[in-house]
Amino acid sequence: MTYQGVMAGTRFGPMVVAGSPETSNLMRLLDWQVSPQLRMPHNQKQLSVCDRDAIRTWIREGAKDD
Repeated sequence: MTYQGVMAGTRFGPMVVAGSPETSNLMRLLDWQVSPQLRMPHNQKQLSVCDRDAIRTWIREGAKDD
């Protein structure tokens, strides 16, 4: 997964809404708020709370490519 790919979104809309982890589809997928076949990472255990919080913070801070 690349930064450009994540920011491009999908046919279902944006994956990341910079500044808003609450409305970012990426967080819904990582927090397992979707059906099991869509959850990320696919066919693996859920990311730790620490890892998900780091991604949430990155989004909240503007989702910059740095």
